[in-house]
Amino acid sequence: MSLSLGMGIFEAVKSGFRAIAGSALDFNSMMERATIGFTTMLGSAQKAQDFLNKMGKFASSTPFEYPDLLDASQRLMAMGFSADEVLPTLKAVGDAMAGMGKGANEINGVIYALGQMRMAGRVNAQDMMQLVNQGVPAWQILAEAMGKTTAEVRKMSEQGLIPAEYAVNVLINGMEKRFPNMMKNMENTWQGVTSTIKDIWRMTIGAMTQGLFKGITGWLRKVRDFAQEFYSAFQQGGIENAIRKMFGPNVLSDFQMVSAALRSIWQIIVGVFNTIKNNWNIFGPIIKGVLLYFVSFKLATIAVNAATKAVSLFRAINLALIGESTITSGIIGLLSRAVGIYRVQLKLAAMEGVTLTGVLAKLRVAIFSVWTAIGPVGWVVMAISALIVAGIALYKNWDKVRYYGLQAWGALKVGIAYVAYAIVSYYKLILGWIPVVGKALSDMQNKIKASIQNEKSIMAQRKSTYQAAGDELKQVKQAQDKASQAANNATKQTQKILTQ
Repeated sequence: MSLSLGMGIFEAVKSGFRAIAGSALDFNSMMERATIGFTTMLGSAQKAQDFLNKMGKFASSTPFEYPDLLDASQRLMAMGFSADEVLPTLKAVGDAMAGMGKGANEINGVIYALGQMRMAGRVNAQDMMQLVNQGVPAWQILAEAMGKTTAEVRKMSEQGLIPAEYAVNVLINGMEKRFPNMMKNMENTWQGVTSTIKDIWRMTIGAMTQGLFKGITGWLRKVRDFAQEFYSAFQQGGIENAIRKMFGPNVLSDFQMVSAALRSIWQIIVGVFNTIKNNWNIFGPIIKGVLLYFVSFKLATIAVNAATKAVSLFRAINLALIGESTITSGIIGLLSRAVGIYRVQLKLAAMEGVTLTGVLAKLRVAIFSVWTAIGPVGWVVMAISALIVAGIALYKNWDKVRYYGLQAWGALKVGIAYVAYAIVSYYKLILGWIPVVGKALSDMQNKIKASIQNEKSIMAQRKSTYQAAGDELKQVKQAQDKASQAANNATKQTQKILTQ
């Protein structure tokens, strides 16, 4: 138990270490890419780092995770939003989505629609519909800000009279007004707490392993540069030139020695095979003789072992038939005990002056002998074995058993329905002249007919499916038989060639 507990603890520690290492690498890699991207967008590494610090602080106070918000901010900048606009926009959109119980996918949808609108330069119905699909009442927000009805705003958008810059600012302010500080309100909920813990964990592990990550990245750059230089040297002068340039003349000398030794060994092997091939008339009979001797020896050994086992089995069966076997287990032991008990019963009957005549009397004694020889435990074991065998047979043929069982049940239901239909028809014949009763009986007949037709259709479909599956299995079996036959033919041809 202590060993199992120790292994469990070891596996848990190993899994935890692997998860920590994976989180550290993923986070630092994400920050490395983000730093490069924001440096390009903002024009300097310092501005990029300041922005990332603000994003980290912002993410730790929202129910959304840092990687999702970082991705959303990159998308906003790519669509023309300035760095100063990103956090207010994310706050407004995040508050709205948090207020409606939505997540990162919906935030990305809203940001994508706002970005498209800004790049188009005007409000259009398609972008507004994307906002509405994410749950933002975009038309109502614009209508309230412009002091017009929703229909009037729609018409103005169709005419291209609403500038995108104005509309985006109105929509952002409207979302913040309708869902004020919703992310702050969700800060202490399950989603908010778990999201904050994840963000803090990622940033902590990332900060702790930042130096290690940079060291690994630097080492990998050296490996990449070494591989590129080695490949360039290889292209210029082959493998020996690459080894000399990258590892020095001493390593090249060792490599040449090993290569020469391997080439010598290979030449010896090729020479031996060529000698045998060119002088096959001499070596062929010798090799065939050795192979025949080996095969004959193996076959003779197998035959002797089989004969020895057969003789031992024959003796054991003879001793069992006269009840004198020393084997106490297995079929032979059971047979020996049964014969011994049978002979004892016959002797006891003779001593008491009872003569057993007739097949039935001797059969009763034989059955009693077998019952006694097996014993109660033996019968229990046999019963359990029979159940196991039956279970295995049922499992192997479950599709067939299920098919015939369902078909039998369907046939039974159809038969019962016909009986019910006959009974209803009988009462309709007698009472059908009464309007209400006659109508009710007719409805019953129609329902019974429909159930019969439905069940018959199900049975026919089940039969078709079962037969189709059986045909596929037959085709697979035929293909296997053909492949086996081809393999046997190839084996026979090979044997003929070897014996020639």
